[in-house]
This record gives sequence, C-alpha cells and structure tokens, in this order.
Amino acid sequence: MIRAATRIDARRHAVALSAAALLLALLVGAGVRGRWALAAASGALHAAALVVSLRGPAPWSRRVALVPLAAAIDVAAVAFGWRLLAMGHGATTALAGTAAAGAAAYLLALRALCAPPLRPWASLAVPAACLLAALLSARLVVPVGPMGQLTLIGAWWATFSALILVAARGDGATGRAARASDG
Repeated sequence: MIRAATRIDARRHAVALSAAALLLALLVGAGVRGRWALAAASGALHAAALVVSLRGPAPWSRRVALVPLAAAIDVAAVAFGWRLLAMGHGATTALAGTAAAGAAAYLLALRALCAPPLRPWASLAVPAACLLAALLSARLVVPVGPMGQLTLIGAWWATFSALILVAARGDGATGRAARASDG
C-alpha cells in the first residue's frame, strides 16, 4: 500500500512551515486582507509545507492535489464559522467550529491522498487540539487585524503539524531510521 511507506521528514517540514509562515506574513503585509483570500493562502501554504516534507512512493499527483484541496477546505471552514455567527452563535463558538471543522476535513483529505499511517487517536485529537490552540491564542491575542489573524493561523499550523508528526512517529513513520532509507 502506498500510504504505508509514506512518511514525514520532520526537519524538512519545520523548515518548509517556517518558510510558509514567512510567505504568509509577506502576503498579509502586501495587502492580502480578505477573509477568503487569507484562508485560501493559509490552507495552500500549510499543505505545500507538508507535501514537500513527505517521503516515500506516494505519487506526486496525489501529493500536489492536497494543496488546492487544503485551500478549499480552509475557505469552507471559514465560511462555516461565519455561518455560525450568522445563526446567532458567539465568536468563540464560530472560532472553535472553524478550527475543529477545518482540522477534521484537512486530516481526512491528508489521509485520503498521501498521509503516512497515523495512530487511531489522531482522528479526534488533532481537531480537538486545533480547537484548543485557536481558543487559547484568541484569549492571549485579540484576533483582530493582520497580526491577530497570523497568530491564530500560526497556532493552528503548529498544533496540526506537531500532532501529525507525533501520530506518525508512533507508527514509525518518521525519525532517523526512516530518513536513512531515503539515501
């Protein structure tokens, strides 16, 4: 099975995620302010950072398909959050719904297209942790304006990536021995 041999290179992902965060900050600094554009850019950049860190025989077409799909998932998650607000739910509920729904959908897409094998607990833990990270960052930094948005996105990115790495590592999908086989 293709996904069984796919693994995440943690160091490469950290570097790629840092570059993606810098690029997102530059986009925001250049004037990308609309909620839909920022959501699409956020999803695409995080997925690109993950795609370049995957090692193994998963076809590149499946890996690359994750990038536009992640952009669409982020836009849909933000739309879901705005719908919750329109239905009369508070900002905290909308933020929690956006973070958890986006993480769950992104995790499903990742697993369907190119993910390494993940521990069973990841299906619940990743969305729950992303929800908590978003709520905590919203409490620490007011999520208004570009810096607040970048803080929320950064907290979500870090949480999602860290848990995916931990969930994959538990199955031996990352680590020094796996990287050594890449040659």
